[in-house]
Amino acid sequence: MILPFYQLLFIITSPGYCKFIRYKGGADEEPNFRIVGGHVASIRNAPFLASLQRKVDKEFRHICGAVIVSKLYLLTAAHCLVNLEDDNSYTVSKPKWHIVRTGSKYAERGRVTKVQAFFVHEDFDPIEFFYDFGAIALASDLKFGRNTQPAVLPEGNISETSALLNHYNEGRITCKAYGWGVTTPRSFTARSFTALRVVELRLLSVKLCEGILIEKKSKIYSFGLLNKNGSLCTLEESEEKDTCMGDSGGPLSCNGVIWGLVSWGEGCARTGYPGVYSRVDVAKNWLKEVVYSIPIRHRRYSYEESSARHNLIILDQKIIIMLILNVFFIIYITNYLSI
Repeated sequence: MILPFYQLLFIITSPGYCKFIRYKGGADEEPNFRIVGGHVASIRNAPFLASLQRKVDKEFRHICGAVIVSKLYLLTAAHCLVNLEDDNSYTVSKPKWHIVRTGSKYAERGRVTKVQAFFVHEDFDPIEFFYDFGAIALASDLKFGRNTQPAVLPEGNISETSALLNHYNEGRITCKAYGWGVTTPRSFTARSFTALRVVELRLLSVKLCEGILIEKKSKIYSFGLLNKNGSLCTLEESEEKDTCMGDSGGPLSCNGVIWGLVSWGEGCARTGYPGVYSRVDVAKNWLKEVVYSIPIRHRRYSYEESSARHNLIILDQKIIIMLILNVFFIIYITNYLSI
């Protein structure tokens, strides 16, 4: 009976078993940390998408999406980069607490790149969510390939892009939002092995969007305000489809061009309630006029790691201790059986 007992003890103290217990779920049970009402997507359909992650309890966890605009810069929502203070002001989070992952449909995989600096739009309002634009400068250049590519952004000046966007709004064209956010408005718990999802949403004019929000007494808004010069909206009148918590900063793609960054909404997937996005054409001008002109301090970090190497580095100390105990236990059993 000694050998079966040893085998059982080895299994239950191994890292793989502990990981299984922590993220318990069957083979066909996918974690509830994705877009609402969408379906699984390949990263090859959205190679411009990145996962912004923050260090929590010795490991990095997905907090927001981001859009790759060059080898060095990404766009995201400003509210992903700040900490709200008690007086409704904010401070910018420390870049050293964050990483960016690219090139995989899973939020916990892909190539890791450290963050060098964060930039928040000078007119960002953390209460009303005006100018919800943020930028990320990386510590080293991304390596572009089939699964990692810069996004196609709107071309032309603001007058030209606004005219095209109005045309899209009038036609209620369908766009695609990508992200690793929650799948239901009631499932806010982060899980591991989070597959990328996509959802199709129809555009709505800002004027109609504002009217709906006011009619539903959302401002008296309980959250956010509509910035007519910097926002766009989507609306599903009869289906529970939307972006949600964890999708913030991620892209809204219309005809292959990134027009929006997930910003806010009254809850998630509430039928008849619009979703609000920050306009990327406005953010693009801010990048060119402000962010690119700000010198970045010497990039102290100059490496990119595979997820396998990164995960090895951040192994939990308890797992390492259990591995050591297993080794000693094997030696003990071997000696015992040889007596």
